[in-house]
Amino acid sequence: MSSCIPWVTMSGDEIETVVAVCLCKQFPDAQRIRPSRGDGGIDVRVDNEDGTIDVYQIKKFAVNLGSSEKRQIIESWRRVKKYCNEQGLRLKNWYLTLPLDPTNENLEWFNENIRSNSDFHCAWKGLTNIEAWTSAMPEVYNYYVANGMETVNQQIKMLLDAAQKPDLRDPNELTKKLFDDAKLLSSIDPNYAYSVRSISKYDKGGLVFFNRPRLVYSTSITNGEGYSVVIEAIAKYKAVAEFAPIKESGIVYADTPEKKQELLDFRQYGTPFTEMPIKNLEGNLRLPLFDEPQDEVLSRIRLLEQIDPHPLSLTLVSRDAHIVLKQRSRTYGQIGAEWTGEDEAHVIHARLRTEVDSLKTTLQITFHFNALSGSEVPSAFNAVNFLYTAAQSKDVELQTMDGEPAYFDPECLDAYLFDQEKIHPWYELLSLLKTIHDAASRDFRCPDFATLKSSQVRRWKEIEHLLNGEQVIRHWDTLKFTKDSNECISFPTGVYGISKLIVPIGDQDVFLGYSQWWLNAASITEPSDTNRECVLHSSVDICDLLVEHRIKALKREDRDKVSRIFIGPVLDLSAYQQYAVPVQ
Repeated sequence: MSSCIPWVTMSGDEIETVVAVCLCKQFPDAQRIRPSRGDGGIDVRVDNEDGTIDVYQIKKFAVNLGSSEKRQIIESWRRVKKYCNEQGLRLKNWYLTLPLDPTNENLEWFNENIRSNSDFHCAWKGLTNIEAWTSAMPEVYNYYVANGMETVNQQIKMLLDAAQKPDLRDPNELTKKLFDDAKLLSSIDPNYAYSVRSISKYDKGGLVFFNRPRLVYSTSITNGEGYSVVIEAIAKYKAVAEFAPIKESGIVYADTPEKKQELLDFRQYGTPFTEMPIKNLEGNLRLPLFDEPQDEVLSRIRLLEQIDPHPLSLTLVSRDAHIVLKQRSRTYGQIGAEWTGEDEAHVIHARLRTEVDSLKTTLQITFHFNALSGSEVPSAFNAVNFLYTAAQSKDVELQTMDGEPAYFDPECLDAYLFDQEKIHPWYELLSLLKTIHDAASRDFRCPDFATLKSSQVRRWKEIEHLLNGEQVIRHWDTLKFTKDSNECISFPTGVYGISKLIVPIGDQDVFLGYSQWWLNAASITEPSDTNRECVLHSSVDICDLLVEHRIKALKREDRDKVSRIFIGPVLDLSAYQQYAVPVQ
């Protein structure tokens, strides 16, 4: 029972570890702050939903408070106040946490020296509180002070032995054994929960790793018959790596310059690398404990990208344009940290690196127009519009979401990257699509630009003019229609009609209302027995122009005119000649 825990004889490190782990298990998103010159006197930090923080200051004092102990407590309290003021943190609660319940004299001292001089709530979490935590979580004390760690390691060996069972002809027996071992292991390990799944050798797609929040480790073991078992360790709280990291030693080697750079980035900034060969492993989970020594053990290892429960979004700003970059990853390594983000269309990518010692920061911006195909039109336009603005201004700043500058350096802009001649055609194209998208009655995505034809783009430009209330005047050659009577038509003749305004976007036809058009026809090809369509033909002699404009609202009496053509006198289109689009 926790009442038998010998707090008085335990070392300071043991007390602080047990109490901190109990707190982190109560508040799974809490942060354990490692002791350093810049820790601000914070041992455990809990971020509240309202933007404030709670701080738990853990002390090892278990007998009584003398003048020395009181000075240490006051010093820690002062450091927290100073740190929060300097960092702009809103401290809501400060808890003195130690395995000692206060006397009346202790409370008077605490109230006079700390509580009365604080503009935040201060409280004493003593022995009663801590023993309530350890009673509810006995595995914490057992693991870090008693023999619980050895028990966990033995249970891991049993789980690994079961995963290598040579005879898997009874899958139910294996599955039950694996689940029982994983359930027991999860109950005695205060840091990790374990999940297992067995995969048939006939399941070709089953050996896949599924990344998810707090998944720390995933490994597969395949026996001689081809059956596999996947074992996964899931962190019970966010700060688990501070208390019980899963350690593994071996030689990771890279045989290409690209692989070597990945390993270097991993060491320096913590960025995950793709699959790498590794040999002579000695780890907690990765390999079973062999009865016989092995000369060489070969395997492969890869790191999954971290899933950050609190991703950071930043904004790229250029003149009056801006684009929000959502976090893709945030990692930490030996020399610094890296943040990467991209816009909603996955066009613009940013990589921000900061070295801890020198505080040197670099920003790399790249963009990929091939990501535009299939993107939502508004987000694709926003990305290209920002690039177009940045190419003109040559002025880009990275900011936080509340407008605070995060990075600015004119030298970071690659002249080739922000080449106006490269960006301008995409800007024109996406501007057309944005205009059409805003006028459409339904949503659609960008087409496959690799298969886009120039004739489609020309029609998009015409549609843009029509949507802006302008007339479209172009030359025409032939026009097909279905004749609904045997009436003879004398040529030349004037023709007009009302049609649905349809624009092709990839494999979609987008409805934009109606348009009215008129032209002069010089002759007609009558339908054959196999084809009921007639074909009208133009002629330069009677001005081979087609004039079109958009109808904002179709009158009720005109609805029966849609998709029909009407014949009348020859029209005088000479006034439109100077506005006609040249033949291409």
